[in-house]
Amino acid sequence: MAYACNGTQFLRTTPQTMFTYPFTINCWFYLNTVSAQRNLVLLHNTGDAFRFALLTNASNQLVLAAVDSGGTTQTALTAATVSANTWYMATGVFTSATSRTVYLNAANGTTGTVSRTPTTPTRVLLGAQYTGTTSANLNGSIAEVAIWDAALTTAEISSLYTTTKASLIRPANLQIYYPLVREVVNHTGTQTINDNTGTVGVHYRRYG
Repeated sequence: MAYACNGTQFLRTTPQTMFTYPFTINCWFYLNTVSAQRNLVLLHNTGDAFRFALLTNASNQLVLAAVDSGGTTQTALTAATVSANTWYMATGVFTSATSRTVYLNAANGTTGTVSRTPTTPTRVLLGAQYTGTTSANLNGSIAEVAIWDAALTTAEISSLYTTTKASLIRPANLQIYYPLVREVVNHTGTQTINDNTGTVGVHYRRYG
């Protein structure tokens, strides 16, 4: 199962732990429509101007972005593109202020190296537009959202894609894990997602 959003819905939480370098964001996603920006996972401050983001763009590439308090953005984006009506795995590894690497289906790794350090974020949005409007909200489904306070290796990311649940990859470093299978509880802690306006949908069960 997964949580499905219709372009206006989203999920939001304020975790007990937030993130500075290094950290890794991972999720599975499915788009109903493409050729527009669709936000997947955003870590941001309540001021909205500074954030870390994993999203797709209007060219259907997967993008990993870091935006500082001045609104300056630095990205890494895949050459490979996504299509509608297909499940994908997205991974963003923020190793340092000068190293952010994005992977689509554990492959096509691309790294951005221009320095950018957003202010430490205070909340996590899933499928949401950070400005409060809905133009870039997710129109599709999201599942298996995980964030580690470590930079996962390519071998670990490949294992996530093929056989292994997020909870079995560096469990000591796993800070957030929302499988989004019927419920919205973080499996590494006790907090639930505050705004649960999505609906339970179908998710291909890769892990048995």
